[in-house]
Amino acid sequence: MQALPALGAAVAGMSTATAVAAASAVVGGVSAYSQAKYQGQVASNNAVIADRNAERARHESSIESMDNDMQARAEMGAFMAQGGASGLALGVGSMGLQRKGLKELAARDRAYTKYAGETKAAAYTQQGDDFRSEAEMQKSAAKFGLLESGLNLGGSLISGAPSVAPGTASRITGPTRPRARPRS
Repeated sequence: MQALPALGAAVAGMSTATAVAAASAVVGGVSAYSQAKYQGQVASNNAVIADRNAERARHESSIESMDNDMQARAEMGAFMAQGGASGLALGVGSMGLQRKGLKELAARDRAYTKYAGETKAAAYTQQGDDFRSEAEMQKSAAKFGLLESGLNLGGSLISGAPSVAPGTASRITGPTRPRARPRS
């Protein structure tokens, strides 16, 4: 708060162009800061959405895998019922091999379904990581935007400051004492 009176005094002694340039630097910095903060929040929100999508993909593949298992069991049951009704021995010969083949196909379907879900989830997880990185980058951009604004403000104030002649400077600061010479 102590800087405000000093800033007011500095502004009073500068030209209108310098004041406008200084105000422009501040407004530009605040605008850049706000925009970067907004973009950072959007990226954070997108990361949360991507994480939820990854969980949803895993859950959906698990459900699909269970549904496939249920369907395979139903087909196996129908196959066994048909074989039994025909009077065939179910555990031996070609019936036994067909049962084994159906079980292997069901296991392969389960593995493919799980793999597809994990692959989809991994893509969403990567997307979430990318969004988190973007959010961090935007936070840094916001801070550097404010720093840039401060430097531009300082540059505007310095370039617009009136020149002070040495005689005027001594009147403002008071007389200077001569320096003592070192003894040899």
